[in-house]
Amino acid sequence: MQKYKKDSIQKEKKRIFAYTYKIRLMKKYFLLSTFLFFCTLHVFAISEVVKIQGDHGLLDAIIQKPMTTNEQKIPMVIICHGFMGNKNEFLLRNVADSLEARGIGSIRFDFNGHGNSEGEFEDMTVPNEIKDALQVYYYVKALPFIKNIGIVGHSQGGVVTAMLSGQLTHEKISAIALLAPAAVLRDDCIRGNTMGAMYDPFNAPNGVKLFNGKKLGANYIRTAFNLPIYETAINYQGPACIIHGNKDKIVPYTYGQRFSYIIKNSEFHLMDLMDHGFSKHEQEVAHLVANYMQKILLSTTKSQKSINKKKRKIESKLNPIETEDLGGGYARDKNHAYYNGKIISDAWGGNQFIYKGDGYATDGIHTYFKGRPVDRD
Repeated sequence: MQKYKKDSIQKEKKRIFAYTYKIRLMKKYFLLSTFLFFCTLHVFAISEVVKIQGDHGLLDAIIQKPMTTNEQKIPMVIICHGFMGNKNEFLLRNVADSLEARGIGSIRFDFNGHGNSEGEFEDMTVPNEIKDALQVYYYVKALPFIKNIGIVGHSQGGVVTAMLSGQLTHEKISAIALLAPAAVLRDDCIRGNTMGAMYDPFNAPNGVKLFNGKKLGANYIRTAFNLPIYETAINYQGPACIIHGNKDKIVPYTYGQRFSYIIKNSEFHLMDLMDHGFSKHEQEVAHLVANYMQKILLSTTKSQKSINKKKRKIESKLNPIETEDLGGGYARDKNHAYYNGKIISDAWGGNQFIYKGDGYATDGIHTYFKGRPVDRD
């Protein structure tokens, strides 16, 4: 009897050992296959460093895209970093990797005076960053494998993205994503306080010292003081994704929210407890951006655009907006002002939009002539 029990125990031990060995072996195979899978992704991807002529010298850029055939065209997304940033920030690299995993190419670059690009930081302004981004757009547009183009911008790069898209309109830019867009930069310059550095905006000094030893140029202050950020961005009415953290102390989320008001074909994501750089949430935000770009850039065809346009017309008939005619082609409701049916202002401060006559109107902040912003009121 005892011998029988010992044999049974031995058999059970052997069975348990064989079972656990199989489990360990399966785990090893799983880890190895996962490792090989991600290695394969990078094997079939292309990364290339290129130089592009910008407004203040050559721009250093990285093209990252999945391997494709010569006949296959893919979307390309331009990625713009923020004030004092660079193209290799963790957030932006995550965006590029997430796009690549979805079959979308990207090009991220350093603005003039940043990273590995030429130029001096002190000579950098938002307008010449817009020119840099425009040169990158022309470079991308000329590539033979491009299907359509999107733009992603973080912080000041978000302002550049919004304004460039407003200049090019949605006929040339298929989708944009604004990450904590720093439209506060104009108000900062009006107050004479940029990143804690104080100055007189009406007598802009040459070289305002910032916390990291860099100097802010007088031209940056002069151009930012009157920078038509929202007035330019409103001209883009294509698909837009705006993402902002409610814990952002550098750029309050209301600045990002306002972009969602003026760009009607947009979605706004207010991220709980996330800061300006989306610290510790970079991958989550990158996936959100990449999923949006995938949805728009890979699936929107001309026929789909036509369907969407017809759908918007039907919705506007079913849900008409009650507007007050102001004359001269201008009208307003409780939230917006219009010129010949097109939204031109969100009329912040209530129903402050008034028609002055002879084609001129004001929302209390800006003056408009025949629907176009012309000056500060």
